[in-house]
Amino acid sequence: ICGGVISALEMRGAGLPDRMTYAEFTKTFWVLEQGMRRDFQTRQLQDIRSVCRSLLETYIGPEDSQPPKYKVGTSRVFMRKGVLPILRAIVILFRQRSSRLLQRKWRAMKGV
Repeated sequence: ICGGVISALEMRGAGLPDRMTYAEFTKTFWVLEQGMRRDFQTRQLQDIRSVCRSLLETYIGPEDSQPPKYKVGTSRVFMRKGVLPILRAIVILFRQRSSRLLQRKWRAMKGV
């Protein structure tokens, strides 16, 4: 009904104001998935949905917690205020750690 407008309003009313499509979510947080490649165009929607769900369960907790911190919809992920900053901070930490590891390996290879 109405292109999902009513569903989106219900999610906002339930305290889940932040939302992202599955493609946006995986494009933003793909670095957190172990062994994931950037081949999102070839992935099926069901596969992307399961990747989003597993990332959220790993870093945020189970979907059925009370009150819910996120909900996985048919085309979007709805999140409580504060979940996106947490995920973005985890991505920053992961990238910093990866950068330091790369620098350490480069310096070891160069003999510095």
